[in-house]
Amino acid sequence: MTSPFLAAARLWVAEDPDPETRRALTAAIDANDDVELARGFASPLGFGTAGLRGPVGFGPARMNLAVVLQVSHALSLFLKEQGLDERPLLVGFDGRPESAGFARAAASVHAAAGLDVLLFDRPGPTPWVSFGARHLKAAAGVVLTPSHNPRGDAGYKLFDDVGIQIVSPWDTRIAELMRVGPPPNQIPRDEARVRSVPPEVLEAYDAWLASLVTTVRNAAKIAVISSSEGASTNAGSMKDGGSTRLARVGYTPLHGVGWAPTQAAARRFEIEWVAVPEQKEIDGTFPTTPSANPEEPGVLDALQRVLAASSSDLGLAHDPDADRFALVAPRLGAGDTPRPLSGDALGLLFADLWLEANASVESPLLVSTVVSSPGLERLARARDARVERTLT
Repeated sequence: MTSPFLAAARLWVAEDPDPETRRALTAAIDANDDVELARGFASPLGFGTAGLRGPVGFGPARMNLAVVLQVSHALSLFLKEQGLDERPLLVGFDGRPESAGFARAAASVHAAAGLDVLLFDRPGPTPWVSFGARHLKAAAGVVLTPSHNPRGDAGYKLFDDVGIQIVSPWDTRIAELMRVGPPPNQIPRDEARVRSVPPEVLEAYDAWLASLVTTVRNAAKIAVISSSEGASTNAGSMKDGGSTRLARVGYTPLHGVGWAPTQAAARRFEIEWVAVPEQKEIDGTFPTTPSANPEEPGVLDALQRVLAASSSDLGLAHDPDADRFALVAPRLGAGDTPRPLSGDALGLLFADLWLEANASVESPLLVSTVVSSPGLERLARARDARVERTLT
């Protein structure tokens, strides 16, 4: 029986600019492989949280060079419609195998459309782009990353003109423009006009981190005062070689981009950083972990072993693009063992600590997503604060 996706597949293979996916699609067409063709053509990728994510492969239902070119062309048109094309556009990427190539392709499309495109020269955390977009007053920020999606996935994440993950009308209009755009192999590209991100962006980012030192140290003092007597550690007075340090922290970037920038931040905050050695280097195949999501079972097993061996006070883990993290709670006594906290539990701890550190603020406002713990409202009532819920 002939695959119902055969006609669409033949059209796609004629317009696909990537010889690798073209070969794979040609083989599926020749074999009349309905299962593979359905995976590539059953339905196009839709905008989820701030962009596109999906498995790498041929067709509009997967992430590939053709889709990256199409969404980049559509974004350029949208920015012109909104009168934002006079501002720069910032492009970054993570350490997945396809991300750097996809980032260069996306940047070249935006440059050919006449935008001033700034491309990072190395993989880095997604927050570099969201911060940089605000710092530069950019038209938009683009990160080639599927965030914490499984190995084998790629993604195209978008931040708007104020550095926030896009919502409507950005997502709906860009999707419309993708549907009526030219074939991928006819989309203009101009790599020569792409510029490197100026050093001032990361210098500003580092300066912002430095400004947090006092806040963090004040919060740490509150944490020490609030902790029970006899706890195994004292974050305000631990000694290491005669110098005061804030904490000893076990850390894993899960083979992502978090190691270098997070280690630099740790030095600034005088935190002793103990890495999971086999997970320090960037490797988008994630060879030593079952998943790229630090909140899934088993992903933090290696970190737990490092915590035990190094007598660390707590553990942190980033996802591969370092825009979400998990915390392994500190030991509370000699017989206690560190334990991972859920995102909701971590959010409640952050809120509680902030409210305690800012007790003089009148009627403080906490902002939370619609999918986060309702426990925040109970905490807010107890602290005479209020909560507003918003989309992620």
